[in-house]
Amino acid sequence: MVGDRLTVKGMMVLALDEPTHQLIQPLTAYCGIGAQVDVDSGLAALLWRRPIILHGSRSEDVLKLARTIHEHSIRKDFPFTQVNTVPTSDTAIEALCTEAGCGTIFLDLTKPLKLPPTFIRHLFSDHFHLGTIAVAQGVEDALRCFGPGMEFFPFCTLGFRRVGWHSSMHDVTFTKD
Repeated sequence: MVGDRLTVKGMMVLALDEPTHQLIQPLTAYCGIGAQVDVDSGLAALLWRRPIILHGSRSEDVLKLARTIHEHSIRKDFPFTQVNTVPTSDTAIEALCTEAGCGTIFLDLTKPLKLPPTFIRHLFSDHFHLGTIAVAQGVEDALRCFGPGMEFFPFCTLGFRRVGWHSSMHDVTFTKD
């Protein structure tokens, strides 16, 4: 079954579907050669519908990767919603989450902010079925935005380990196949 961890020849492997398999190259380009554990964590987060935090790079640099992740996920037929300014009123939060329903929310957490509790509840509720990808300067910054207790939530954190994002990505295809 897709998403299951299996033992093959004494090694643990993750069962992938084809769209998720196509993310190995872009995730490796972001995380760096030799970061198989991080790449596996990213793939598992997609399959198990966990939030992903990309850190160590500028938000503009990871937007393309976030869109690629969305296009290869089960949410590909739903909206990809980039959120640069988080609404503060419950009505505006409800409207945003309804508009993004079943899709992916891309949060820019590179500036210090605290997410409203209503927004956090909506992000992780079964009602809206949202995927969450966030970019932050560091993991601690992202967790601070989500508030106390979130350090125990099963986020997947992927760190940028390349010196030049664009030069490392020249052979990577970011399109749906």
